[in-house]
Amino acid sequence: MKTDIMLPAMRLIGWCKNIDQRCIERFPDIFRPSLMQALVRRGLLRPYTENYGWRLTAEGYHWLALHGYPMRPDKHTQRAKRRFDNAAVAVTMYAAGISPFLDGVPAFCAQGGYLPAFILRAQEGQHVLNSNQVVGFLQRNGVLLSVHYPHPDRRIVPQQEYNCTERMMLRAGCTDMGYLFCGQSYASIYRSLVGTAEENSKKVSRDYASLLRECRYAYLLPCDMVGAEQLRLLCIPDFRAQLAPALGSAADQMAALDMPDCDFWDAHYQLPACITLDMDLCRVSQAACEAMAAGYNGLVLAALQAQRPFLEQIYPPPFYNISVIPAASIAGLKEGGSNA
Repeated sequence: MKTDIMLPAMRLIGWCKNIDQRCIERFPDIFRPSLMQALVRRGLLRPYTENYGWRLTAEGYHWLALHGYPMRPDKHTQRAKRRFDNAAVAVTMYAAGISPFLDGVPAFCAQGGYLPAFILRAQEGQHVLNSNQVVGFLQRNGVLLSVHYPHPDRRIVPQQEYNCTERMMLRAGCTDMGYLFCGQSYASIYRSLVGTAEENSKKVSRDYASLLRECRYAYLLPCDMVGAEQLRLLCIPDFRAQLAPALGSAADQMAALDMPDCDFWDAHYQLPACITLDMDLCRVSQAACEAMAAGYNGLVLAALQAQRPFLEQIYPPPFYNISVIPAASIAGLKEGGSNA
């Protein structure tokens, strides 16, 4: 078996320590079923278990060291479930072309990219992040994003999370900050943030809902190939400015019309439109307020086809209309981003 086929899967499993089967199945290009079986047969990978997922053997860590990637073998498995969440985020970053292998804050400040929180906790101790639930940090075009994997029963202290994010923003030299909320799907992330109708009728406390209301950027990111595609596009500098002229008119006039969070004029609906492929819920709310203040009775959300079903659920008509961004426009954006 070729090393270049083995290496991505081996590095990710060794780095994350525990990866569950759901993550493996969502990224088949990295974790081919035949590859996983072959690694088990060679003694590099432990057989899968529900409690601990996929893990390297001591021989697996030795193999990584021989190929230039020494890692400390794992000795702790009591937090495997939390590690599954961490791994899902790290693998999504990798699939999007963002390295999850940074080894500390200095590298993060110098290189950008994604810094997993488990690296900080393992190297410097739990006190560095205290009891904060942050999964990692991502730099995007001068904005520091605190990455979270919310669960309905997971409690946070919003002010502590804010302070933690602000400290990292200052250390990284970023000019702004926000949050990237990850999960199995857009719907599951949203439910974890704001709760179901039944829970809200019982006035169940929602710590994440408080954080969501107060932040400037709030992105949703499913840990699958749709999320990886979204993340690749989100990280293209000025992706809205590049994409808007291909989708409608007046792209350079929206700010002058007092609608800076709207991106273009949709000729079909005759309404202002907001590019929503990054799934920034805060921007949608701001764009909707601007459209109403300008006297319009609706807003168009331009998004990917895979995002449409979820957006139609939380942004229903008649005020909202969902428009799918053509594949040719996405291809042009990627080409422009690769040449930037």
